[in-house]
Amino acid sequence: MAVAPAQQPHGHVFRAFPAGTRGLHEAGVLRAAFIGDPTISYHGGPIIQAQKVAAIYWSSRTIYRGGPAPGSASAGSSDGSLVGLFLNHLGGSPYYAINALYHDGSGHFIQNSVTYSQYWASNTGVPAPGSNVTLSAIEAKIVAGFTSGSLTFDPSTVYLVFTDSAVDQDNLFPDLDCAEHGHFTWTGHDVKFGAMPRDVDQFGCKQGDHVSGVGSPNNDPAADAEVNTIAHETEETNTDEDINAWLDAHGNESADKCAWTFDPTYTTANGAKANMNIGGKDFLIQRQWHLAFVQGCEVQVFSATIDGPFEVQPSVLCDWTANPSGGAPPYTYAWQGNSRASSRTFGLVNGGTSFDMFVNITDANGVTLEPDEFVDVRQTNPRCGF
Repeated sequence: MAVAPAQQPHGHVFRAFPAGTRGLHEAGVLRAAFIGDPTISYHGGPIIQAQKVAAIYWSSRTIYRGGPAPGSASAGSSDGSLVGLFLNHLGGSPYYAINALYHDGSGHFIQNSVTYSQYWASNTGVPAPGSNVTLSAIEAKIVAGFTSGSLTFDPSTVYLVFTDSAVDQDNLFPDLDCAEHGHFTWTGHDVKFGAMPRDVDQFGCKQGDHVSGVGSPNNDPAADAEVNTIAHETEETNTDEDINAWLDAHGNESADKCAWTFDPTYTTANGAKANMNIGGKDFLIQRQWHLAFVQGCEVQVFSATIDGPFEVQPSVLCDWTANPSGGAPPYTYAWQGNSRASSRTFGLVNGGTSFDMFVNITDANGVTLEPDEFVDVRQTNPRCGF
């Protein structure tokens, strides 16, 4: 974490080569479990319940193919780039549902919602190739958008500043950092920002620098690389907008803990690797930290229910069945916490007492959960269950 004096912008960086990766190599692919501490916890800071995103494309040309023309500003729905498509469909996806497990400690949960509200393709004061855009310059560009009317301030919005090829931001690239999110104060308002250099131009900031044979699922290498860091910074702004909410003991945020890990993947029609389909397009996006009985990295929410009787007859064999979804199969089961009772369906003869029926389910990523419900089994006289 890079923290400047309190009156200045400050943020949290996304490292190209995160330290503390725990995992092993299989066929040349790093299968990481997590970064840093095995849990993440709430530290009392604010979260954004319904995330919004604004894009500032800062260049004299269109940075991403099909994107906004230089000098234009409009609603995010008008952004025809792959970046725009991703931002317009990220909310509501099974992937972003992982963020909906996070809360403010008072029962208020984040929504599975991302609204791409606006963009501004600014072609004034464009950074020269090879230059570094400081945090102060990023702040000034966002404020210029507010004061000119090209951008509208909103406290739930993260303003992502995209620069063109060979332009660094906050000296991220020399330090093997790929992007950054943070916040600063403007006329009494807390403004959230994201520093988003063009990652395809820097080694260590593309999925293919960490996993072999990745390719470009949408035949758009620049945008396919950028959406991964967009997801990282968007979800961390959502869960940790002021760098004081959801963190582990080492200061890692939710997306840091799963950085550069993507399993399970599949092969797309053009031979590239992907792990999710969003808005009808295939993407390879890092896993996100899932809050569960045993926490870990996932690409979609891992959940389960139990089918079975709530009331049983004494001395009659009754069955319960676990129904997991999401996560990464294959699953293993431990009924009543006992690993010897390890099948999906579990049978038990009631000896004449009431008890709670539950199961711990672990997926291939090592995440263990208990279903949202347990079965409060009561002894009755009629039949096995109803």
